[in-house]
Amino acid sequence: MQAMSASDAQRRMSESNTKSPTAAPILAAGVLSASQSEPEPHADVPNYPATPPASSATDSPKPSFDAHPSGLPLGASTWTVQQVGDFLRWLELGQYAEAFVENEIDGELLMDLDKDELKELTVTALGHRKKLLKALDNLKASTA
Repeated sequence: MQAMSASDAQRRMSESNTKSPTAAPILAAGVLSASQSEPEPHADVPNYPATPPASSATDSPKPSFDAHPSGLPLGASTWTVQQVGDFLRWLELGQYAEAFVENEIDGELLMDLDKDELKELTVTALGHRKKLLKALDNLKASTA
């Protein structure tokens, strides 16, 4: 096999770079000349940031110990009628939110609902009533 000169290596490297932007450069004896520099990390990935972006106030909120996982404040008994609707949507039971608003069910009333009252509020599916009652039990336990 014939040895490759440095000029041949540079010519092949420039040819390979024009044919495929992701092709690895061919180096003579594994050494870069003074006119060459190492490729930028992730240079083949468009719009890749050189450094990770700094965290800002517009980033997603960090978990807080003063809020429910739904993003609502702790102390469900203080929730407004609208916040109760948000809670129902968070539970994926948003189809009942309108009935709760029409009946002015705020956080204090929500915490006292039983299975029969949920039926009156049109929560007729047993699975939905059980899901909501379990969530209410969890809310009560978190404020105890």
